[in-house]
Amino acid sequence: ATAQDSDGTHTQGSAYQGVASHSQYWAVTPYTPDQLLEGIYSNHWAGALGWSFYDQGTGTWDDLRDAMVAFDAAHPADVRIGQTVYTPVPTPGNGGTATALAATNTPAYGNGATATSVAGQTGTPQPPCTTCSATFSDVHPTDYFYEPVRTLTCAGAVSGYADGTFRPFNDTTRAQLAKIVVLAEGLPFNTGGGPHFSDVPPSNPFYVFVETAYNRGIVSGYSDNTFRWGSNVTRGQLSKIVVVAEGWSLNTGGGPHFSDVPPSNPFYVFVETAYNRGIVSGYGDNTFRPNNNATRSQISTIVYRAITQP
Repeated sequence: ATAQDSDGTHTQGSAYQGVASHSQYWAVTPYTPDQLLEGIYSNHWAGALGWSFYDQGTGTWDDLRDAMVAFDAAHPADVRIGQTVYTPVPTPGNGGTATALAATNTPAYGNGATATSVAGQTGTPQPPCTTCSATFSDVHPTDYFYEPVRTLTCAGAVSGYADGTFRPFNDTTRAQLAKIVVLAEGLPFNTGGGPHFSDVPPSNPFYVFVETAYNRGIVSGYSDNTFRWGSNVTRGQLSKIVVVAEGWSLNTGGGPHFSDVPPSNPFYVFVETAYNRGIVSGYGDNTFRPNNNATRSQISTIVYRAITQP
């Protein structure tokens, strides 16, 4: 496959760090070169054909060069970028071999030239491989949250317990939700200016996630300068956090849709926006129960619906 980009397309107006092909299409990505390479290697991001970094972003060809050198050194057993043909160990259900061709490119955008990356694959076509087989004894294919839990687990945004369970009906804390959203959205970690909360110091296991969410305007704390990271997150709070994380325009059209979330409710605009986006629903008695704790299955489903919106 061949992917080409021209200067006129991407040299103006983007603050992202680069353009990358995660699939057969070009798409803007917030990942730095080293994050992108490790994501392809560790998380099985498929079809990465090439990268293009340009003068309006923060990434450069030098960054990519350095990232490739470090990446080669970190995985000497099975990675040789631009050096040799690599025949990987066949994955389940795939007996073909992949041949990686060296890419040619120009040093940077803004020089009147174009960048071209080339990748080739040879082998006997096989049915698609399953790269993640996350299973939990208490999450079944018939459950409404089965696919959300499986997808978020494969993405590393959620995990289960040592006994092989997911415990879908357990409550979730504010810090846990911050972690889930940051990872599911693929947000670069940003602890700039931190710590912002007296109860979430750098030693807290959720520090980077809470700080990243705070710096993106996704979460806030309380007047006493605490985040209360161990408190359970409510359905109303969940709606706000996901809507803000997605950057959706607020939409209360047709509202109020729930008898217990009137326009005076502080979460009204977020619940209504989430409802109009099709990521939340209520109960049979026409209530939303915004103050109820959000369960792990509910959170997985709502976050999954949000990140898979067209």
